[in-house]
Amino acid sequence: IGDQRLMQQNVAIVSLLVAGIAALEEIAWRGLGYGIVEQKWGTRRAFSIVTALYGIAHLPSVVVLAVPGVGWNPLLFLVALGCGIVWSFIVAATGRLTIAVFSHAFFTWLVTVQFPLWRLG
Repeated sequence: IGDQRLMQQNVAIVSLLVAGIAALEEIAWRGLGYGIVEQKWGTRRAFSIVTALYGIAHLPSVVVLAVPGVGWNPLLFLVALGCGIVWSFIVAATGRLTIAVFSHAFFTWLVTVQFPLWRLG
């Protein structure tokens, strides 16, 4: 996903990009998507459907982040499902995106800059 040293040298830029991407994802998934599904099928189904779709949308990452000599890496898919559950719950419980956006941005920054999940060695 990128040179770790380069990302750490440009922490401010990377942080802004991560925050922007997280905000856009939350607006799309939990803002628009969740709102549309909730109006049609209710809160409980919206929670499950949006979480499942969010996880499915991350399936290509299983192949892209494959570990050489080992194979596909399902970690991002599983993390997306877990985080999708949490962020959907936050939106369902509060009716607001703000907490989910900050949580998503912080989590993404941690796994991108601080503790990259895709680096094994």
